[in-house]
Amino acid sequence: MKELYLFGYDNDARVYSYGKGYGKGQRFIFIFILIIFIISSVSSQGLPHTSITAFDYNQNSDNILSNPQYLTEFNAKGYNNQPSFFSNDILYITSDWKAKGQTDIVKLNLKSKSLLKVTDTDESEYSPTAAPDNITFSCISVPPGQKGDNPVQLLWKYPLSRSDMGEAVSYDFENVGYHHWINRIEVALFLVDDPHELIIYNTINGTVTEVDKNIGRCFKLNNKGILIYVHKAAHNIWYLKTYNTISNQKNIIGETKTGSEDFIVLSNGNIIMGQGSKLYMLGAIGAWKEIADLNIYGINNITRLAIKSNKLAIVHAP
Repeated sequence: MKELYLFGYDNDARVYSYGKGYGKGQRFIFIFILIIFIISSVSSQGLPHTSITAFDYNQNSDNILSNPQYLTEFNAKGYNNQPSFFSNDILYITSDWKAKGQTDIVKLNLKSKSLLKVTDTDESEYSPTAAPDNITFSCISVPPGQKGDNPVQLLWKYPLSRSDMGEAVSYDFENVGYHHWINRIEVALFLVDDPHELIIYNTINGTVTEVDKNIGRCFKLNNKGILIYVHKAAHNIWYLKTYNTISNQKNIIGETKTGSEDFIVLSNGNIIMGQGSKLYMLGAIGAWKEIADLNIYGINNITRLAIKSNKLAIVHAP
């Protein structure tokens, strides 16, 4: 097995955050990290153990992936998921590290190898995403005390400066599972329903465009501004489809890898998906080609992926 380079932390790294508390949140004081690695226990929510490893990615090299960094030793027995690059070296994730039975947003600096806890609220925050305005980030916010199968899930925005407790993007939908910004005004939303639905919501005038039903949790824009998403047509038949937000035209571009619904889109439009320990790239004729096997690093059960320039972050389970 190849060695993973651990993601360490500077002794003077700081953790600071702010609370929302639905109008009663308050800014928290700086807390210094006094140890290099901290192992946290599993959240009381019973979230699965998941880890994140980052690689340098070079499609033009015989060795596509190099310089592995195990990013989540600080919460090795906990939940670390939904990575999202805000710049080449800044990665936001969802984590139950040092949480109070919920999840918060944590910022990792891959260059300085330091960590910052961005939120520390009574709510659970998921799916951090850089907003197109470059001054805020969005996430899914779940109020505390939710019970049953249909919790309230709001699309929320926080300032990157952490200057206040943020605000809801909209209260029109309380069942937002995932999201992806189309532009400064429009956002694609996964609505938790039976069946799950993909819509595009105009945050200014409230217009809703229905895209598809029975969809997967992952959807991205390609290099031409076309939305790519997973359509679960049948129990074991899942398609990757495109949606043109201008013409409203939909097309099938291929089947997903069996059981996989997470993917990334490269700057050249190529699509990468994980399955087991392997990464695959979708070819022009809809066939998948294996590009890497991460079993040599002890990485299996690949799920979510995130990429920015030459950095690739991979979520994997034990």
